[in-house]
Amino acid sequence: MTKFARGAASPSGVIIINVEIHEDEGLYVATSRQFPEINVAHPSMAAIFEDIPNIIGAICQDRYGVKMTVLPADVPDSEFDGWRWVAIPAPIAARACA
Repeated sequence: MTKFARGAASPSGVIIINVEIHEDEGLYVATSRQFPEINVAHPSMAAIFEDIPNIIGAICQDRYGVKMTVLPADVPDSEFDGWRWVAIPAPIAARACA
């Protein structure tokens, strides 16, 4: 098992990342308390959703030395109002999609 310092990790090394997106002066801004390196602004939500997987993947590679596949996640939580992403170790994701 890969040990993860922050984020919700399962024994398989899967991480669920909470991302807050708000509008500010005509831009959509994405941030995360779990991954403070995420601070992205774009004029469209589509651009945010295009960038976030690459950014989370780069952070995971840098922090943990693991290549991750990052996908939007539908994880219900009444206490969090933002968007969720799931980072899955690439070898596990590849086996799941085979």
